[in-house]
Amino acid sequence: MLRKLASYLAIPVLLIAGEQGSSLSLHYEYFKDANEVWSHTPGFDVRAAFAPNWSATVSAEVDGVSGASRVNPPDAYSKDGISGASRKRTPTLVDGISGASTVEFRWSQTSHVTYNHAGNIVSLGYYTSKEDDYYSAAPILDLATDLFDRNTTLGVSLSYYDDRFVNQDVNPPEGSGRKRLTSGQFSITQSLTSLTLVSASVQRIHSWGYLSKPYNPVMVRLEEPIVEDVATNTIRYYDQFSEVLPDDKKALVFAGEIVQGYTFISDLLGSIRVQYRYYSDDWKLSSHTIDNEWSQYLSESLYLRLRYRYYTQTRAEFVYQKYDGSEKYMTSDIKYYPFTSNLVGIKLGGLFPDDWQENHVWVPTSWNIKVDYLFRNTKGNTGLYQYYGTNQNYYQTTFMTGVDYAF
Repeated sequence: MLRKLASYLAIPVLLIAGEQGSSLSLHYEYFKDANEVWSHTPGFDVRAAFAPNWSATVSAEVDGVSGASRVNPPDAYSKDGISGASRKRTPTLVDGISGASTVEFRWSQTSHVTYNHAGNIVSLGYYTSKEDDYYSAAPILDLATDLFDRNTTLGVSLSYYDDRFVNQDVNPPEGSGRKRLTSGQFSITQSLTSLTLVSASVQRIHSWGYLSKPYNPVMVRLEEPIVEDVATNTIRYYDQFSEVLPDDKKALVFAGEIVQGYTFISDLLGSIRVQYRYYSDDWKLSSHTIDNEWSQYLSESLYLRLRYRYYTQTRAEFVYQKYDGSEKYMTSDIKYYPFTSNLVGIKLGGLFPDDWQENHVWVPTSWNIKVDYLFRNTKGNTGLYQYYGTNQNYYQTTFMTGVDYAF
């Protein structure tokens, strides 16, 4: 019932077409924000069914990033001041989080082997990400089972991330270290009717080790300016301190979602999805997310999706507008400060005609184009490494496109 419902709710056709076979997805993403940071990200996902009930999946991306690197960890850690491995594709966007300040290339991949039989799924995966100064690796275990005529699905996800950061700005590498993160999530999904789906989840996240970053020092205004060079009248008004964060953080995430499908003119299917997410950690940072999507088939082979996401968070307990240098913890990373962001997006996708694929093997099964625009109520502030006008708000634009093949 849950898979049948998925097809009703305008979920991309590849999930249905590739369920018993193999598939290939190719995608490209372009990102640019108010800080003139941009990235180009090509990637692919390939799934191969190699035996009855068995399949293997490999996903990979290469990032070319200019300016202050944006941190884009997995979906569970994409907001709320949580930073993880430097680059993982997610269904949501990071709110302009900046990390290292160099131009760099990054590579990441995730591999899964999955066993699926009679509504029971066991999937074992391994994730790696590498760039010049950061390496991340993680084993991942996903379990799911269908109950009550497959109208109820229970799921468990476990992961352990082992990250290593090496500051290449200094030698020997001060401000380097190892960070580890464990995540455990339990979810339940229930089909209420043939067109109504609800789900809920709870997740616990624990990170410890070197959680700071050395690239964005904290600027502390001096009580009395220091004249550094009389001849050139060089005066220093600020001193720099390295970012210092606690070495342990525990967080809880609660989320709920409802998807309501319907039929439109000529029995064209559509859906409305509403998701709420609450996050809280022991650094006293909390957040609320409301994510809404409306999807509608415009014809049997063309669908439209509109999205609006609202996000707001409080500050971490050690965040202040000004530091005097005596504090135990200090940061200039804007992801720990209070802000509100709004995201609007549009996606268009569809199927290629069957006869095209019969005559040309290179023609994909489906295609999609997506544009997301995010704006955040934080003004330009060089002390927080936001290099746009002091009377302007932050914004970012993401363009994505892709094609899918089903075999």
